[in-house]
Amino acid sequence: MASEVDTKQSTSSNGVQNDIQLNVHTMPEPIVKKIFNPFTPKFWLLSIGCIILISIVGYVGIFLIPSLGNDKKADKDIVVATTTIPSEEPIQQPTITPQQPVVIMAPTSTVAQPVLTTPTSTSATTTSISELVFGPDEDKDKLTDLEEGLYGGDVTKIDTDGDTYLDGLEIENLYSITSGASATLLDINMVKDYNNNSYRYSIYYPSKWTQTIIDNNDKDVRFVAANGDFVQVLVQDNEQKVSVIDWYKEQTKESDTSQLKQMEVNGLAGITTDDGLITYLSAPSDLSKIYGLIYNIGDKSELSFYTTYKMMLKSFKINHGQP
Repeated sequence: MASEVDTKQSTSSNGVQNDIQLNVHTMPEPIVKKIFNPFTPKFWLLSIGCIILISIVGYVGIFLIPSLGNDKKADKDIVVATTTIPSEEPIQQPTITPQQPVVIMAPTSTVAQPVLTTPTSTSATTTSISELVFGPDEDKDKLTDLEEGLYGGDVTKIDTDGDTYLDGLEIENLYSITSGASATLLDINMVKDYNNNSYRYSIYYPSKWTQTIIDNNDKDVRFVAANGDFVQVLVQDNEQKVSVIDWYKEQTKESDTSQLKQMEVNGLAGITTDDGLITYLSAPSDLSKIYGLIYNIGDKSELSFYTTYKMMLKSFKINHGQP
């Protein structure tokens, strides 16, 4: 606040004029007025400038900053994508080699495989029955699974009918494996009885097998299984009427017969090869004929019906008298 001296004149009561000094106090100028005056051009220029600057900053904040944020987010996404997704390697397809189809030949009414009519040398044959490969036998009862199906057996039971006899032994000895201890295979029609009137012999063979005569004079008869195995009965001449073992020596020109096993079947003298697949029989009352019983598996590697072959061998009989 400023002070000013103001001089005034006053008249006294005696008429004399006197000068009177008065101190007059005045209010200071407003501070705002010293800073700016809203009504001056300078104020308006400053205000407009501030508005423009704020607008520019606002524009940058609205458009530029979100754009930068999106760019950073995109960069982050790309990094994540490249670090979390592994690159895929091409999958190599396996090479498939086509297999040749397996052709199963059904047995026909005639068997084309040639069979020797005379025994051959045994010097090159050293296979024994213990070295042969037998077909699958799930229950280990000496009867293959194919034979179980042939005679109505159970592949999981060693004694199908529960009569305390092993299934394989029952079939070998001509007995049923489904009808108790006393029933035979012939009784329940599991086998047929073949009679050869030309050479007076008979033999059992499975009812489901096919019986075929190869020649016109009944010397070569075959009994064929569904898988192509067959049992052959081959009648051969014995002009010298020697024993079956001497006949064999003459045919094979072998002097060593230690590989052979001598046997007897229903009164017939016989010999069998070491592998048990070929047997020769002769009747003491008629030495003019030799009867060969052969189990032929063709080019297969396992025996599916060996017990059946032994059953047929045990059933073989020669009727007395000349044909």
